[in-house]
Amino acid sequence: MSYTEATNVDGVLVVEFNDSQIVDEKRIKQLGAELMDRANEAGGKLLLNFQQVLILSSAMLTQLVLLHNKCKKEDIDLRICQVSEKIMEVFKLVRFNKLVKVYDNEENALTAYNKRGLFAWGKN
Repeated sequence: MSYTEATNVDGVLVVEFNDSQIVDEKRIKQLGAELMDRANEAGGKLLLNFQQVLILSSAMLTQLVLLHNKCKKEDIDLRICQVSEKIMEVFKLVRFNKLVKVYDNEENALTAYNKRGLFAWGKN
């Protein structure tokens, strides 16, 4: 069973989550492995779209940090978009938003991938 759906949009692998609640430990381990596989497929640009996600556990935060570390090591530009307010509060609390660029929507994130120089961060 796949826990994500992936689409290539202009050279960016956009990954969307199928679950709204990411709390089950067994699923989180499988999802973590799946995200690592997605990173291998990414070709340098990986965008995680959290639109469907309402709740995630601290174990999932660990998986996201591991994914960030892999992407950093392998020079993959990892970004996140469409994070709910509650999850964003958690990201800020653990300072995950300082590790990964977070955008309000997919369109802004995709546009930012194509910007260079001083304006590379765009509106986020």
